Amino acid sequence: MPKKTSLSLPASRFSPVISGASLPPFPEMTQDQGKIFWEWLDAFFAKLTEGVILTGPDGRVAIFNEAAGAFLGYRPEEVVGRLFLWDLGLNQASGYSPLFKRGLENGNSFPEEEVEFVAKDDPQRTFKARVCGLYGREGELLGAFANLGSLAEHRAVEREHRTMVRKVSIGKIISALAHEINNPLQSLRTSLELGLDSRKNRRHRAGYLELANTEISRISQIVMTLRRFYPSNDHETLSADVNFLLLAALETLKKDFNQKEIMVEFDLAEDLPPVRLIAHQLQNIFQSLLQDLLETVLPGSSITIQTHSGPFDAVSVTLASVPAQPLEGSSPDQFDPLAFSHRQGRLALDLSISREIIIEHGGSLEMGDETGKTFRLSLPLA
Repeated sequence: MPKKTSLSLPASRFSPVISGASLPPFPEMTQDQGKIFWEWLDAFFAKLTEGVILTGPDGRVAIFNEAAGAFLGYRPEEVVGRLFLWDLGLNQASGYSPLFKRGLENGNSFPEEEVEFVAKDDPQRTFKARVCGLYGREGELLGAFANLGSLAEHRAVEREHRTMVRKVSIGKIISALAHEINNPLQSLRTSLELGLDSRKNRRHRAGYLELANTEISRISQIVMTLRRFYPSNDHETLSADVNFLLLAALETLKKDFNQKEIMVEFDLAEDLPPVRLIAHQLQNIFQSLLQDLLETVLPGSSITIQTHSGPFDAVSVTLASVPAQPLEGSSPDQFDPLAFSHRQGRLALDLSISREIIIEHGGSLEMGDETGKTFRLSLPLA
């Protein structure tokens, strides 16, 4: 027998209305008294830090507290009296009918079960919940109770996950930097040893010293890249204007675009909301992506830049070059500095840092090469 939770609510049809939602009446109370009781019950659950959803006997949501809204992204007025509990679920999407759904539809008791609910605007975000039946004094099914757990605990887990993502991101960048700096250091050491070897003639020694100077410049460029992405300012806000920063990045590369006679085609959405990145970092990300496109685009061709409001509270950005220079042989990972050397490696380091910064803040950066090189960004809203 399923464990029963007793609650003195009748298994009657919904009739009183609170905020547009029909709620179960109480035979012992007048309609006004029943409405007052439901308002009290709603206020009680509203104060809980756990996500709570309560339904009537037909499965329609009667109470949806603020913590549940913080989990799933719904406002109470979008759910209460409008949706059934299984409308929030993931199981039925996979062809499985939850036990509570069958129980409520047939008016039968059902065992407690664990299900997954899906966030309103992001099907990738799911939350486990325990669902049990609510029963009257005589054992009749009155509805269902879903508990999503503690919002504070969930946020703590999310913070821990973001910390782990950040650590992984830092690890990848450090690995790339170690590679990028180690190679010129080894070359610098060898060049200095040969350049200072008195047994070599003057012309050869001068050549080795010139090579050493080149490697020093290479290390300097890597340090400048880091300072460009990570300046010593701890007071930056996570709010950036995508269109403004795209145009600013283009302005810094205006000379390079003119030299290659590259035409830029714009399709920028108006009134885009700010995204959750630091402005100077996002501008440098755009600049790195545009520099990479300039390396591969054919002279006299075009680059298209598009922005629009994307799904799941994000802004989408597309940077594409058509046509691109054909690549010889297999194409290495464009985000892996270890796959390149010298200038291409530095550009790949820029891309690697760019992608890790975007991922760290909850976005994504992908590259495709269907008809040319294309970068697609999804940036979370501030």
